[in-house]
Amino acid sequence: MIRTKSNIVLIGFMGAGKTTIGKVLAGQLGKTFVDLDEYIIQKAGRSIATIFEEVGESGFRQLESTAVAELSEKTGIVLATGGGTPINHNNFAKLREIGVVIYLNPSYAVLKEHLKADSSQRPLAKLNADQLLQLYQERQAWYGLADYQVTYETLDDLAAVVAVAEEIKLLLEPSSPTLVIDTPTSQYSYWLGRGFFTSGQLACLPKPVTPKALLVTDATVGALYADRVTQNLAQLGWDLAVVTFPAGEEQKRLVNLELIWEQGFQHGVDRKGCIFALGGGVIGDLAGFAAATYMRGIPFVNFPTTLLAMVDSSIGGKVGINHARGKNLVGAFHHPQSVIASIDMLESLDIRNLAAGWGEVIKTALIGDPVYYRQLVGEQPELRLPETQVEAVFRSAKVKVAIVQRDEHEQGLRKLLNLGHTLGHGLEQALGYGKLLHGEAVAIGMVAAVYVAQRLGLAEAPLTSELKNLLTHYRLPVAWPRELGVTEVTTPVLLDKKNQSGQVTMLLPIKPGEIVEEALTVTEFNRLMEAFRGET
Repeated sequence: MIRTKSNIVLIGFMGAGKTTIGKVLAGQLGKTFVDLDEYIIQKAGRSIATIFEEVGESGFRQLESTAVAELSEKTGIVLATGGGTPINHNNFAKLREIGVVIYLNPSYAVLKEHLKADSSQRPLAKLNADQLLQLYQERQAWYGLADYQVTYETLDDLAAVVAVAEEIKLLLEPSSPTLVIDTPTSQYSYWLGRGFFTSGQLACLPKPVTPKALLVTDATVGALYADRVTQNLAQLGWDLAVVTFPAGEEQKRLVNLELIWEQGFQHGVDRKGCIFALGGGVIGDLAGFAAATYMRGIPFVNFPTTLLAMVDSSIGGKVGINHARGKNLVGAFHHPQSVIASIDMLESLDIRNLAAGWGEVIKTALIGDPVYYRQLVGEQPELRLPETQVEAVFRSAKVKVAIVQRDEHEQGLRKLLNLGHTLGHGLEQALGYGKLLHGEAVAIGMVAAVYVAQRLGLAEAPLTSELKNLLTHYRLPVAWPRELGVTEVTTPVLLDKKNQSGQVTMLLPIKPGEIVEEALTVTEFNRLMEAFRGET
């Protein structure tokens, strides 16, 4: 649904070639090309340079925002924006409404050459070298919020321009994966849409070298979808044995890992075999860890069936099981060969499990997509609308992919994805697995993190109430469970993998898109949690 929008929006720094590429792309697709600067010039009746002279950059930006709003009513266009157009929450939200947003990202050297050749028409291109580089760097975070990104080294001739246009068209093809996860150790496709097993999806699934494989699922999901999945995989040549567990977090334990291994041995799965995971995060983690350890590692494919799994656990290769001392304390990094997420499967989720997934959606938006976070706060979209679900999964998956690609093994940046998890995991264990769903525990953990950030003078004042209102809209808990004391939670919290030197590491939101890491002593942590417990 993201890629089927009628319009295409090209964003990028000055000199990226948005107009040149946009004209070629529009011609190839039979769409109308619109240059935003030219549109503003026609409406204002004067040049961009004159507008800057008369009303300054702020006055120009107001005209620009008006033009973006007007163009949101158009269909069948390729829109080339100005370099500064997306550097505004409202503008960026409107651009997403207009169409698929593509970031044109040539090397900085290419940009400088283009600016040198055409500086007279670009007021900001007259900045000195240091100022220009600073402006470019400041805008990267905004440009990175585009739906897709295209990089290139030259636009020196028509062939190079056509090549970029062709790459954009390929990105938008339904037969292309929705996202590609490319890390130093693995590359795999993420497919998102309606229905199941399209020709493109089937083409990306591993073909059997030896046919034996396992399908790991739970009783609830298996009853609904296992037959359909096994039939489709059998058409590819796979001979599947189905391993079914009861549903629930408590299934992520060693004895069930051993059951998967044993079933693999009995069925004759060898090192060329595969494990297919059909279920939510529990099944994905359990089956993925079985694949990582069976015969020292075999491929696995993930079919996530819950919103939480689609937006989070199916991406990034973190697999594992729980231990009596804490959640996910035993595991590995083992990427799937492919992830196929069908929004249609969310129809069978009850409201509580669906809402739990929205906890992770909100977390991811707060971490890495402030435009989407503001949209959620403002619109509070309904849980079950397919178009809402597609956008939620796409925006969240995209943030996680961007982080995982830069920090595959959680050495730094990837820790941000654990926002709300330090306390959340502790609450899950202290209450007993299954009492709180993972997304519910993370929701409480996020509110606690924002509360701590505010108490320490780090967070924006309205953030706590804003976040609580949004989570409450999705029927998620925002208060400390009254039956638990703080000390009951401290022990599992101290075993969190991010902690060091006996201190509790908390990720604290300062504002949407800005998270800091803070190390607290156990005494400080307990004092702050007692205060949070008393106020919620």
